[in-house]
Amino acid sequence: MTDQITANDFCGLCGNFLNYDEDITCDKCDKDVMGIMANGAKMSRAKGVKQTDSNGKVLMRYPSISVASKKTGVDISSISRVCSGVLMSAGGFAWSYA
Repeated sequence: MTDQITANDFCGLCGNFLNYDEDITCDKCDKDVMGIMANGAKMSRAKGVKQTDSNGKVLMRYPSISVASKKTGVDISSISRVCSGVLMSAGGFAWSYA
């Protein structure tokens, strides 16, 4: 696995990091989840995002901006604008593509 987190590094069912032993599985869901999103659809071109505090400490990683918005309540377009460099923060956090 590389240092760069992509959408496929997360389980689409629960958001847990995936296990890359033989098959790509989720230890929490105990399923082969390669490219499965929560609604059962195949994984999209979503980019992973990092949520950081004002000191630059990574608080959480999410498989997509959409998931980050749903989990944190921060507006999806605001997170996107921070990741794109238009805004400095959203919801009191810094955001960046992972």
